[in-house]
Amino acid sequence: MHGHRRRTGVGLDKLLAARDDAPEAFDAEEMERFYRGEAGKMRRDHLDYVIGLWRALPDRHRGAATGRARETPKKKEKVDLTPEIRAELRGHWMRVGLSVDAFFKRLANPPSRLSRRMIQRLVGEDAPRRVRKDHLEFVLAAWEKLPDGLGRLKSIHFIPFGIGAMARREI
Repeated sequence: MHGHRRRTGVGLDKLLAARDDAPEAFDAEEMERFYRGEAGKMRRDHLDYVIGLWRALPDRHRGAATGRARETPKKKEKVDLTPEIRAELRGHWMRVGLSVDAFFKRLANPPSRLSRRMIQRLVGEDAPRRVRKDHLEFVLAAWEKLPDGLGRLKSIHFIPFGIGAMARREI
């Protein structure tokens, strides 16, 4: 069963969703417990039913859920993180006065793989040379929408990103 799940990319819950052709007395929760190894026995006709559903699905590389060929994932476009863009990011960060953690918590639907750590790197000394364009555009747009002085502190006494001359700055 686990081999079929890996081969097709379709889990048991998705496989059994909205099925109305199940054998008599079929219990999806019982099958789930059997799949996880929590139940030692399963009716043979129920097991044959589930394995038959999996066998009817194509392999993952051919599009397990849809039957269509899966598109090759495209690499996200990257742009150079210039000193001017870094200065703009830092300026927004200082203007708003929120910690990176507080800023990240406010983000609604950030792009995939955008993390708190990535935002810290954007405003810190260890900034990457190139960043995903969608990440940069999203972060800039989010910071531009925030009002000045949103953070509670009137001054920042310590900035854990090694910003040197900006280590103490009045907001």
